[in-house]
Amino acid sequence: MKKVSVFISIIFGLFFLGLSLGPVEAGWVNGYWRNGSWVDGYYRSDQNGLKYDNYSWNWDDDWYNKSYYDYGRSSNWYTPSWEWQDDYWYGLDYYNDYNDYSGWWDW
Repeated sequence: MKKVSVFISIIFGLFFLGLSLGPVEAGWVNGYWRNGSWVDGYYRSDQNGLKYDNYSWNWDDDWYNKSYYDYGRSSNWYTPSWEWQDDYWYGLDYYNDYNDYSGWWDW
């Protein structure tokens, strides 16, 4: 009986680990502790193969991630976040309000 309960615990653990490693779509990131310091919540653009739709992107930066050229990705991987992320522009406004950095939108 003890072996069965250990086996079931391992199966559940692997299942929940798999859920946590699934695809991530980011918009709002909740605040969290990092190395003893509190990091306030913030917006970020969803993950994709493009760098130029990141809030902190600058004209001097690369336009594409190396993974942009990978095969078998969803269409969102090749599409700018502002076309499919519902709160992209709200997040950009929030980013501009709370950061001194000027990105691509500041021509």
